[in-house]
Amino acid sequence: MLPSPTFSAPAERPTQPTSIRASTKGWGSSSIHPVKLERTRRVTLGRVSESVRLLLVGSNGGVCRGIELLLSGEAGVEIVGRAESVTSAIRLGRDVAPNTVLIDLESLGERGLEEAAELKGQIAATVIVLSLRDDQQSRQRADAAGLRFVSKQSGSDGLLALLRERPV
Repeated sequence: MLPSPTFSAPAERPTQPTSIRASTKGWGSSSIHPVKLERTRRVTLGRVSESVRLLLVGSNGGVCRGIELLLSGEAGVEIVGRAESVTSAIRLGRDVAPNTVLIDLESLGERGLEEAAELKGQIAATVIVLSLRDDQQSRQRADAAGLRFVSKQSGSDGLLALLRERPV
């Protein structure tokens, strides 16, 4: 794997984040290019491209296996574990230290969103909920719980884009 680009650190951060453009050149390769800053001072970007250490959570084995197959050839994405419930994901997450957790929301039942929020409180990772629903209310509920949201209708491109996007 190629080393991630790094940039020098300034004395302070600007009030607005620096723009970064990520371009994908086919499956499995991506590059990140800094965009020209409108300010004269430099910005700390640190390590731009961090490897995604992914923990999959869901009781529907078919969905999890499909995601594993989809992501198995992706550079910078490592599946570190799979759990069938939030309780087992919390235990496993402490051992494998994921930086991202992807939860199949429908497989968790009626309390799926609440359980996903509970998981976020227990593991220091970005939690993404994968849902059949693709409506504004579902997105708002996930956002209110501090979770990232992706619809199954967004396909592999939408999922990969969200996995590679690192929250501030």
